[in-house]
Amino acid sequence: MIRIRANAASSIYHSLQLSMDRRFKSGFAAGAHYTWSSFIDTMSDIFNPSDRGEVAIAQDSFNPRAERARSTYDRPHRFSVNAVYELPFYRSRDGTLGRFLGGWQVGGFLTLQSGTPLER
Repeated sequence: MIRIRANAASSIYHSLQLSMDRRFKSGFAAGAHYTWSSFIDTMSDIFNPSDRGEVAIAQDSFNPRAERARSTYDRPHRFSVNAVYELPFYRSRDGTLGRFLGGWQVGGFLTLQSGTPLER
């Protein structure tokens, strides 16, 4: 038996992306971002099975369009927020002390996304 594996799949990606950023006078900035997407392909990974136990071999190698479905990498919902705060210490100080101790920032982010698609 001879098996040939090749990168001969096709994929398509559609998304709606919403973003909001805001900078405040007090040195605080924040952003929120949301993406709704659909990722469809004919084969997600040709060398390794997915987390859902899919085998990366086509059911009918003469009809690759029959494999068209949601990708293993599809994450329909993704929401992220971030924030940055510039510390007020030595912010407007000139000289060596202002260069080393001024302008420090503290930031953080959080990302939430849907997981691996479930089979129905």
